[in-house]
Amino acid sequence: MQHHHQLDQWLAGGGVGGVLRPTKSAPCSPVKPAAVSMLRTHSDSFHVAHNVPVGDIPYVRVKRVQLVDKDPEKAIALFWGAINAGNRVDTALKDMAIVMKQQNRAEEASEAIKSLCIRCSDQAQESLNKLQASV
Repeated sequence: MQHHHQLDQWLAGGGVGGVLRPTKSAPCSPVKPAAVSMLRTHSDSFHVAHNVPVGDIPYVRVKRVQLVDKDPEKAIALFWGAINAGNRVDTALKDMAIVMKQQNRAEEASEAIKSLCIRCSDQAQESLNKLQASV
């Protein structure tokens, strides 16, 4: 009975720090996984809202600079880094050429496609050729 009385006093006082936790588990239980999934959902919604891929690879970082920070010059430099690192070369080259074209650097975009298309997959060649013809 003494234990229940102490528990009632502890709960009446608001538990640790005066804050009651909305759970039936013991006060020393770890944080519920639901909180982690809510954070993940928020993070995923950010990526969806900004149309930015998820992850921490060079290509993902450059897309964030391009689409969220809206810094095309920095994005071009980071695209080169992603390509040189071998990270999503097909997509990085296409995206970099498009950004270069938007920045009135069409000749540089064409040269980049010519020099780097050998590093791209066979599937990417046709779209790179079309892109090069449009720049």
